Amino acid sequence: MVSIGSAIENDDTYGLVVLIRALVESTVVLTALFSKMHDFAHGKLDYVEFDKTVTALLGGSRSEYQPENPRAINILSLMPKADQFVNNM
Repeated sequence: MVSIGSAIENDDTYGLVVLIRALVESTVVLTALFSKMHDFAHGKLDYVEFDKTVTALLGGSRSEYQPENPRAINILSLMPKADQFVNNM
């Protein structure tokens, strides 16, 4: 947030856009992670599926040089689910 304030003060439009995008993406990923932890804690998700999802969220890759890594999850596809989870809390 301090960096966003500095970007505004310095008229750094590009830096501001990058920081806001990073803030939104981080919020969505953390909300999705919390949602999966909530489902796992309440028995709605088994450990294997929980592990796969968390691994993809935190360590997913689309690199052809790391084919052993799980496929990365598109952040935009998580936004409606994260929004719904927050609304249902």
